[in-house]
Amino acid sequence: MGYRMTYSRLIGALFIAGFVVYGTGFGLTSSVIGAPDFLSQISAHQSTLVLGAFLLLLVAPVDVGKAILFYPIVENHGKRTALAYLAAMIVEVVLMTFGALCLLMLVPLGQSAVGAGVAQALGSLLTETNTMAYQISQLSLGIGAFFLCWLLYRTRLIPQGWRVWA
Repeated sequence: MGYRMTYSRLIGALFIAGFVVYGTGFGLTSSVIGAPDFLSQISAHQSTLVLGAFLLLLVAPVDVGKAILFYPIVENHGKRTALAYLAAMIVEVVLMTFGALCLLMLVPLGQSAVGAGVAQALGSLLTETNTMAYQISQLSLGIGAFFLCWLLYRTRLIPQGWRVWA
């Protein structure tokens, strides 16, 4: 029982760490790209944007860790559900990584000698791509998490008091 509790606490800590790290990274990147004509200010706020994008990228190993640690627990009760959740997490990680890399591409774009109109259009495209990648990744995660939560409810792997929320 002690091993299972340690395992469960580690998974819970990774869930919390993912929210904190991504939230901080999102706040940092949004403070830079949320400004009007943000490309002209990229060089002044480059370190903030890079740090924020790095934190967004740091969520990938956290989410992969959650999926890998959760897999053996869920697999004992439903192999298809375990694989579906693992696949949803992989899709989420790939898309969120792609979105963060799009934000990192803003740094050289802000320093390039490309015309202002073209640079602005590319900058807008990169930020919208990041937003779309995030939305699709969360849709994928939501679908996988629905089946995971249903399995947790059905097999009574969640505490008695929490079943009311499910």
